[in-house]
Amino acid sequence: MYQIKKRISVVIGIAVVVMASVFIFVLQSKRGQESQVLVEELSYQPHLETFLQDSGLTSLRKEKNGFTYYELRDTYGDLQGFVFLGAEDGWAGPISLFVKTDAAGIIQRVHVWHHTETPIFVHPVRLREFLNTFANHGVDTELKWQTDIHGLTGATVTAEAIIREVHELGIRAKGIYDIP
Repeated sequence: MYQIKKRISVVIGIAVVVMASVFIFVLQSKRGQESQVLVEELSYQPHLETFLQDSGLTSLRKEKNGFTYYELRDTYGDLQGFVFLGAEDGWAGPISLFVKTDAAGIIQRVHVWHHTETPIFVHPVRLREFLNTFANHGVDTELKWQTDIHGLTGATVTAEAIIREVHELGIRAKGIYDIP
């Protein structure tokens, strides 16, 4: 009888150690994900503040189904739109951008806040003109370069990367709008 109690105690002890180890592993894994999110937010937060400067809107970070976005509200607390964060690989590296929409899902502005593309091909003025052509399109509309969106001659890979990311963000954002 003593042997059975001893074996049961050993098995229970091992089970407790395994469960504690799993709990600690899951906790550390979750902390790692949270710290990664914090690092990413610290990199784009100043750019988001500049992007929204003088708009009179406040932003509130939200997450739905793993998709992070910002709700934009006016001084009365009324929903005015959303900002989505995206990144896509261009010709020379990642292109980081914001897409701002109204509350109905119509793009108001696309803003590239970081890229490493060749300056002679992606000149700031030409880039701004290109990004302005996204305005007034539905966030979930699949836009075609040189048909719906114009500009950035000589920077096809860059233009296609931005179009692709804006569309992908629109697809992921459909869950927060009343878009069928």
